[in-house]
Amino acid sequence: MLIKQSTVTRLEITELKALDPIRVYIEDYEPGKGRITISCYDMAWVGYWGAMSGSSIKEFFIRNSADYLSGNMSSGAGLSRNKNYQRYLMRVIEAVKEALHELSVEASE
Repeated sequence: MLIKQSTVTRLEITELKALDPIRVYIEDYEPGKGRITISCYDMAWVGYWGAMSGSSIKEFFIRNSADYLSGNMSSGAGLSRNKNYQRYLMRVIEAVKEALHELSVEASE
């Protein structure tokens, strides 16, 4: 058995209009490879990217469209073709993108 321990960034995004609190777990394995897990209420989505041109998950998430990200993160979900589900996921992803952007701005000041 091999056990690895890593550092994970955890964010909690609250006080969102018409959304429950969102929890985000970011794992950057190495430059250009990482995973993000997003949960809101009783739903959760996971996305892994192994070729992000050296970017972190945060940078990758900020620069890509919510449509692309939601398509990747809902590909395994049985409800991925349900329009209400997709709209909900898009709202969650947009909130995460906005929060990550704000963190980037704060870090650069």
